[in-house]
Amino acid sequence: MHDAIREAGPGKAAENRPDPLAGTNLTDPSIIADPHPVYGALQAETPVVWNQQLHGWVVTGYEACRKAMLHPGMSVEKLDPFVRHSSAADRKNVETLGEVLGDWMVFKDPPTHTQLRRSLKDAFMPAEIRELQPRVRAIVDDLMTALPVGAPVDMVANFAFPLPAMVIGDLFGMPREELDTLKTWSDDLGKFVLASVDAEQDRIYLLAGEAARQMKARFQVLLDDHRANPRDDFTSRMIANSDGLTDDQIVHNLVLLLWAGHETTTNLIATSIHHLCRDPARFTALKDDPARVPGTVEESLRMDGPAQMLVRFAKEDLELEGHIIPKGEMVYVMLNTANRDPAMFDAPEAFDAAREVNKHLGFGRGIHMCLGAPLARLEGEQALHGLTECYASMRFAGPGTEWRQNLIIRGPRKLEVLLAG
Repeated sequence: MHDAIREAGPGKAAENRPDPLAGTNLTDPSIIADPHPVYGALQAETPVVWNQQLHGWVVTGYEACRKAMLHPGMSVEKLDPFVRHSSAADRKNVETLGEVLGDWMVFKDPPTHTQLRRSLKDAFMPAEIRELQPRVRAIVDDLMTALPVGAPVDMVANFAFPLPAMVIGDLFGMPREELDTLKTWSDDLGKFVLASVDAEQDRIYLLAGEAARQMKARFQVLLDDHRANPRDDFTSRMIANSDGLTDDQIVHNLVLLLWAGHETTTNLIATSIHHLCRDPARFTALKDDPARVPGTVEESLRMDGPAQMLVRFAKEDLELEGHIIPKGEMVYVMLNTANRDPAMFDAPEAFDAAREVNKHLGFGRGIHMCLGAPLARLEGEQALHGLTECYASMRFAGPGTEWRQNLIIRGPRKLEVLLAG
């Protein structure tokens, strides 16, 4: 998606702008695996800079990122230029993606965004989410019964993915026996949405377009079933609060919620496990003092949050930290780099679960702040409570973490550990 949008952006005049990252391939697997040195060095030089490879402005400073997310001149509506500038060969799949994703609340500005978000106002309230704690913990306990002790186990495939997938599936009335199919569709869709760099572009459009068609058809059935047989779950609540929304808008946002509802939290849980394994003393500290669990989740969000960057468009000429960003240009808001800004955080490179002030930007800011943040926090905390209560220790098995190869999201693709009973 981002390649097509970049081609629609500023012309040759932009090529003459200073670019401190010129000559650095930001899609290099080594940089994606460990992006912090590159973006941290950039942050130390300037919080806002033009980058020719991304064909947009890279924002790394904490205050600059916060301002960018709150700026009324920023837009999230990026699907239309993507569809307009797609090739004839990709047009069928691109139009499907534009139709489905174009209704996602995360790609809509007000007033449509406000209307879509209102349809879920009752579902993700913190008080409602807290009541889910016993259900989430029961799923954690069930998953742990299948984890081997003393043998390598991939915690992404066997724990970090199925936990939020089961939770979000249950909340929206999706049968658990369909979760494997949902994962296949989600993975294919994610290669497109999250700017994957480990597949050819036309292949990504093909897989993502087909996944979007399949998900739309399945969630239309889910919607029809809930209309005929209302129940106490999030899908029925969305229907009840959907005045003024079309069926397509409801279905397309069900696709978003079922996809994003496990995508983000899978990465949060896996990254939290990664940081515990980096220093065995952290696991022991949680066993000795479970009250440190929330702080551990928050510090994981700060150090390596699931949303590595957000993409915005300037819908008007605007100023950001002394830079004039012309109308129509892309802005990359680097959340994880902002969360390591020494101007905001003491010892920003240190993992400190007891950090007293941790105003990280891991879930964003403003009207597009992550709707599911309370649920993600609950699942992350219950996952760590379960692991530290059940096992004596947890450490890497083998060389360590294999990170996902994309620009937008941050999370382990594979994470093998050894659990001791």
